[in-house]
Amino acid sequence: MRKLGPRIRQVFSVYYTKAQRSPQAKRKDRTKRSADGLPIQSFRGLLKNLSTIARNRIQPTIEGAVPFDKMTMPSPVQQRAWISWAYASNDYY
Repeated sequence: MRKLGPRIRQVFSVYYTKAQRSPQAKRKDRTKRSADGLPIQSFRGLLKNLSTIARNRIQPTIEGAVPFDKMTMPSPVQQRAWISWAYASNDYY
């Protein structure tokens, strides 16, 4: 492939300029937080975070007491992920 000459590069530089980062993207990089203040993490990190939600079966030792389930309280990041997932899968309504 031939290299472009300086004049051709100058003419085509109008069409091929490097993308400028938005102030929001720069702030997100600097603070490592989203616009709503939640920490930024990778998809793998989010899955690891979501895996800490658990349902525990409680069997009371009191005679006649009925066993019940108790869910762990989700963190704000987990809540946001579940709401986003439900909205994206149309289960939000």
